Amino acid sequence: MNHPVEQSRDPYAPPPRHRDKSGAIVRVGLLAVLLGAVAWGYMEFNEGPGLVAQAPIEETQNLADSSLDAPAPSTEPLSAPTSPPVEPAPAGR
Repeated sequence: MNHPVEQSRDPYAPPPRHRDKSGAIVRVGLLAVLLGAVAWGYMEFNEGPGLVAQAPIEETQNLADSSLDAPAPSTEPLSAPTSPPVEPAPAGR
């Protein structure tokens, strides 16, 4: 007897699923949105203060003593040192 060959199929298997092709588009769109948010955050907060505010460093200045109690500088006249004049050495050959 000629019976058509039946494909063996599990009678309890679920029917074939519909394949939706929009999953890749959604993933690319989400990736673009996340990258845009990161770029915006970097540009927005790059110039501002850091996340932890640091106390400003106090600058100290060493000023000259302007009190009247300071001794006056010496006013001795400057004189040239006294030493014999140096004569040039005789020229060689």
